[in-house]
Order: sequence, then C-alpha cells, then structure tokens
Amino acid sequence: MIRTILACSTCIASLAAPAAQAQAEDNTVQGIADIVVTAERREASVQRSAVAISVISADDLERGGVSNASALLDSVPGLDITRSNINANISLRGLGGGGSTQYADPVVGLNVGGVPLSRTFSAASAMYDLARVEVLKGPQGTLYGRNATVGAVNLIPNKPTFTLSGKAGVEVGNYDAFRSNAMINVPLGDTVAVRAAGQTNFHDGYLSNGYDDADNKAGRLSVLFEPGSDFSALVWLDYYRDRSHGPGTVLRYQTAGQEWAVPGNPWYAFAPAGCGTPALCPTWGDSAGQTFNDAFKSQSVVGDDGFVHLTQRILAGELTWHTGIGTLTVVPANVTTAADTRTYSGGLTYTLRNRTYQNSVEARLASDGNGPFKWLVGGIYFYEHINSNQQTFEPNGFQIITSPNLTDESVGVFAQATYSVLDRLRLTGGVRYTSETKKQDGFSLLDGTFTTTTCPSPGVVVSGATTAYGNYYPNGYCQVPNEGRLHFTNVSWKAGVEFDAAERSLLYANVSTGFKAGGFAPALPPNTYKPEKLTAFQIGSKNRFLDNRLQFNVEAFYWKYKNQQVNVLQTLHPAGQSAYPVNVDGDLKGAEANIVAQPLSNTTLTFDVLYARGKYDLYPTAVSSTGTLGGLTDYPRINLPHWSGTVKAQQVIPVGASEFVLAGDMHFESKANLRPVAPVNSRPGDLRDAFATFNASLTWNAPGDRYSVSAFVNNITNEAIIGTGTGSGNVGPGTFYRPSTNPADARMVTLQPPRTYGVRVSASF
Repeated sequence: MIRTILACSTCIASLAAPAAQAQAEDNTVQGIADIVVTAERREASVQRSAVAISVISADDLERGGVSNASALLDSVPGLDITRSNINANISLRGLGGGGSTQYADPVVGLNVGGVPLSRTFSAASAMYDLARVEVLKGPQGTLYGRNATVGAVNLIPNKPTFTLSGKAGVEVGNYDAFRSNAMINVPLGDTVAVRAAGQTNFHDGYLSNGYDDADNKAGRLSVLFEPGSDFSALVWLDYYRDRSHGPGTVLRYQTAGQEWAVPGNPWYAFAPAGCGTPALCPTWGDSAGQTFNDAFKSQSVVGDDGFVHLTQRILAGELTWHTGIGTLTVVPANVTTAADTRTYSGGLTYTLRNRTYQNSVEARLASDGNGPFKWLVGGIYFYEHINSNQQTFEPNGFQIITSPNLTDESVGVFAQATYSVLDRLRLTGGVRYTSETKKQDGFSLLDGTFTTTTCPSPGVVVSGATTAYGNYYPNGYCQVPNEGRLHFTNVSWKAGVEFDAAERSLLYANVSTGFKAGGFAPALPPNTYKPEKLTAFQIGSKNRFLDNRLQFNVEAFYWKYKNQQVNVLQTLHPAGQSAYPVNVDGDLKGAEANIVAQPLSNTTLTFDVLYARGKYDLYPTAVSSTGTLGGLTDYPRINLPHWSGTVKAQQVIPVGASEFVLAGDMHFESKANLRPVAPVNSRPGDLRDAFATFNASLTWNAPGDRYSVSAFVNNITNEAIIGTGTGSGNVGPGTFYRPSTNPADARMVTLQPPRTYGVRVSASF
C-alpha cells in the first residue's frame, strides 16, 4: 500500500508541475479555494499542512443544515457519533467507546474555540456561527495532549470583526421541526467589537414513543479588544440548555426472521405498559432476561417520563501578544455543566445527576515570520471535578454509584519545531510531557441478598426489605466504598518529513504517538484500568493541478494500539455491573483519498473514500473487576466498515444578479460487525448491512447574499441506519429486558434520524 501511495504521488507531482507553472505565469488564483486552518496551533492552508485533516467550511455547514454533531457523519468518512444516554460517543475510524460515563474519557478530543471539553455532554452546543470544523485524524498527543488518542474535532467559532453585520434565519420541517439562528456583529469604535449569536432547535421525537427529540437553545457572546496590531484580547461566554425527552433505543429482531417490531416502521419503540399489545409495551415481568422481584414486575420497561435537563456554560478567553521573540497566546477557560437525566435505553432505566466543573489554561509561544526554522512551545494546566450520582434500575432495586469527588488534574508541557533543510524539504519534531492524577471517593450500593462473605469488609450489609436513598430494596443491599488515587506520567512525540514535489504538490510522512490516562471502576479493589497508548505511521500527499481545478489528497496509515481502553459492560467487585474500560491491544490500517474537482467554474464535485481494517489481539468475552475471562483472538474490529465514503455535487446557476444552488450528497458504508462474538455464535442483529443515504437541497440566493431560501430533504430513501452501539459502544441484547419471543437474537440499537425535510429562510446585512 505504501508503495502505491508513493507511486501515485510521484505521478501526481509530475502533472502538478506544469499546472503550477501556468498558474504562476498569469499570477491569478482560480479554481478551488484554499481553506486556512489552525490545526497545528498556527495558521496554515490545509493543502500545506502535513497532517491528515478534513475541514467543513461555514458555507458547507449552513448548506447542509448541520445544527448538531451527528449531522457531521455525512461529511467525514470514518467519523461516527452515537448517543444512547446523555453523552455523545465520538469515534473515528472505528475507534471510540470512551466517554459514555463519568468513569471513561473520550478518545477523540472535542475542542470549542480552543477549549478542550472533557465531557461530550453537549456535542451539539456550539454548532452555530462557526468559521469551520476541523477533524484531525490520528493521535494528536504533541499539540493536543490528553484524550486525543485517535484524533480531535475542533469547532472554530467566528470572532468579532470591525464591520457591522448581522444574520437571522428560521427553518421549519417535518416532525414539527423549528430551528432559528441569529447573529449580530457590532464594532464599538476602532478597538472594541462585539458579536452575539444564538440558535434554538426543536423537533418531535423520531421514535414512536417520543424519544430522540430535540429541545435546546444556545447563545454565545464574544467581545474583542484590539488596541493595536501587537495585542488582542478575546473574551467569550457560551451557554447551552437542553430540555428534551432524551435519546432512546429500539429492539431489532424481537421476532425471529423479522427485523423490526412493526414491519415497515424501524422507528417504532416500546410504549409504556397498557397499550393493549404487551409485546409492544412490555413490563419487567414480561422479560425473558433476568427475573425481577415481584414488587417491580408490573413496571414498564420504557416509561414516558424520560428527560434531559442539561445546562452548560463556557467562559473563556484568548490573549494574543506579538512579542519580539514570537507570538504569545494564552487561553484560560472555565466550564460548568449541570446534567440531570432519566433514560430508557438498552433495556434498562438509567438516572444520572452530574455536576462537572472544569478549569484549564493553556499558553503557547510560537515563532513569527517565514524563516527556515519555525517553532512552538507551550504548557497547559487542566483540572476537572465531578460530583455524580448514578442510579440503574435492577431486578432487586437500584444500583447506586455515588462519586462526590471524582477529580482529574493534569499538567502538560510541549514543543514542536519544523526546520527547512532545503527549500523544498522540511523536518518536523515534537514532544510532550504529561503528568496526570486521578482521585475518587464515594460508594456503590448494590441491590440483592448479601452476606458478610459476598459483601466483604469494608462493605456494609443490610438484610431484608428496606428503603435507602429513596429507593425500595425488597431483599436488602450491600454498600461498598469507592476510593483510590492514581498517578500517570507520559512522553508523547512526533517526527515527520515533508517535501514539496511541485508548487502545489506536498509529500509527507509522520510517526506520532497518543496517550490517555487510566482510571477507576466504581468497585472494591482491584478497581483500575491501565493507560492506553497509540503509535501511528502516516504517509500522504496533497496536490492541486489542472490550473487549480482538481485536488487529489491521499493518505495511508497504520496504527498500533497498546492497552486500548474499550468500554465494556462488566461485573463489579463484589457484585453489580457497570460500563467502564478494559484494556485491549490491537491495530488498524488503511488509506483515505479525497478528490475535489471544478470542471466548470460553477460546478464542484467531491469524492472522499476511506478503506480501513483492523483487529484486536484478544477481545474479552467476559470481564470482571478481578480480571478477563476468555476472549476472541485476532478478532476483527467492531464498528469498522471496510469501505466508507461521501460523494457530493454542487451546481451554481446564475439568474441575473441572483443565483440558484443545487446540491446533493451520498454517504455510504459497507457492512460492519457491531458486536464482538465468535462467528459461530453471530446472529443477524450483530451485523449492520451495507447502506447508502442521500441528501439534496435547492437554495436561492438574492444579489449580494442578502436573502436566501432553501428547500432540503435528508435521508431521502428513509434508510434505517443503525448506530454503533449503546452506552458500552457496541450492540447487544438488552441489559435486563429480553423479549420472550426471541430472547437469544433480539438486539437493542440506536438509529440515525429518518427522512427529514423542510425549508430554511435567512436574511443578512
């Protein structure tokens, strides 16, 4: 594969050279526009950045109606976002599974305005008034540090400018959808500018029981102070509020040979008990899974009182000072999140009260100018405190995990430099040192009948029917402390080489590493898991040719994992269960190609395809907090289609001084295994078939883009796209509820949105 990439790159370079020469002769920039990014902590063209990156521009975001994180799926092959509880599980190239609980960290870093978000509670909160979205692929351990093992998603909000401007828009659609957004930018003299932006997002539930809905609003206020060319200070406040019913799941293969409970309606989900058809509105007494106590058998498996009450506030700043030795950038931030939720997903009832407080400050000093040596040094301090109470309804009461003081403190220092050995040859090296400490105290309360043997000291046994923390326990419970302190240190590094094969042709190769600290399980010792480390080898080429009207970028990669943290539903010590990471080795390899063509000045075609495959050295099939039992050797990675891609087409049709824009796209993925199980035991519900989705829009833009009207339809064929798992990152039988009609084969799954359509109207000045 590497030889193929090099051969293709050489051929492309030979084509690019004469095209670049012709470009230089008329000294006119035509064709595909350059996009400037800050992925490497300094401004650079995407085509001149020797990293694997996908960029979604502001125009693409608006045209595609990207108002939430999951809508990015159609734009970036290999990016997957699933939400079965309050967290969004972001994965890249099949690698994810972290961050679904307070006991697991994400593997794809989510950064808003340069601020790292430790929890993905509000992945949709910043999806408005953006300059662009950057998706970096591969470990970002040097410049981004912790929890960016496989990549990073950077949401870049627009900053205030010194030009008076404004914009407002509304959107209406099926499922009673109503979205609105507005922005106003006001200069206050020559040194101060203010920008205010906001959005609302509402639609009824995509599932028949009202879940998978939206009811949120967000706002951002930014103030820029720029007294001169050498100094600027940006302060911004971002507010997000969610009051939806929350996410939900559906049951696949409830009846043998029948994929959906109601034929022709994949989005049918269980209703509360009493609908007249017990199979469609079951109680816990109907379950063929674990037997519930008589006191609970009449309760509904899915109630109508699910909710998400989420509020997040980000207060951050960015100070930029051009000194005599370089540009100093300081980014302080405070993030507070209050989350209260009850969800009925995956065959269980889950209630969470979570308060998260995050403080961070990052400082960077970067060289200025275009000399042969470019450098950057910096450091970051990060602190997170979580006060959490998690309750899971179980056969004999509620399992409670209380963590009033779950803390994470991290300090990192880093440096990266690029040196031009020759005019066309550059070498890059980077290093980062991280010191991280995690602590926990609290307790777990486990429902059931216990003795002093099955609930060992320092556990406390309560026997017989009782009430505790507002819950009824017909057989008593065991309460054990959750305590511990962990400290980790790590050195991540990067080495790379890049070569200008022609004026618009770049060849590059990188080796880089990523790191994510270990952590705790909510149980008696042994109750920890190890840090994960990833080493990635990448080689690629970025090219423009044919008078800058054809872009061809290609990358090949090989990633080697050590102690990957895979989130798995596990038994706790001494009893109970929870989703938290287990360590697994493995690898991933593949290639990605991106082609953008402008055969005519008003026609743009885009083709992005990813090929990937990988394996786990030993995937556990049964896990407890005292160790791994059994496993699958050299098992193919789950949630990883071998082929995925996106095809886009856009045609601009001028009509006098106005224009029409016709756009369409297709996203496709080959089949994928969604559950780690031996092939002989695999059932139809463990697989996802190959699929393709289609979106289309037609937009009229008035002269000067003062007004626009768009009609759109997404998922035109109403394809039921199965998400990559529930809270533990894979598809499986219901945790407690399993239908008596097909208990061995039925699988709980999340679904992407059905066909949606609507009209958008906007005005700007």
